[in-house]
Amino acid sequence: MGLNGGIHDAINLAEKLGKVWRGEAPEDLVGLYSRRRHKAASNFIQAQTIANKKMMEDSDPKSRKERFDDLRRVGEDKEKRRDFMRRAQLIDSLRAAETTH
Repeated sequence: MGLNGGIHDAINLAEKLGKVWRGEAPEDLVGLYSRRRHKAASNFIQAQTIANKKMMEDSDPKSRKERFDDLRRVGEDKEKRRDFMRRAQLIDSLRAAETTH
């Protein structure tokens, strides 16, 4: 997740810095980058981190089995798999963050 988020951050920031550098946009465009980055991070990364921590702390065999069964079902279903990958690649979060001003 860190590398994935870092790649998205670098692309997003480079685009905005380039526009400011070339005089195509005002300097406050960098503030927009920061606000959108925060929204994308809070939408997915924070929630996923909490979920991962809970999963690691879970010692109940029944609930662990249910969680892994759910993951298997995601892997077996094309649409669920696609949705999962869009979330994991932060694509959904970045699209939602684009509406942040």
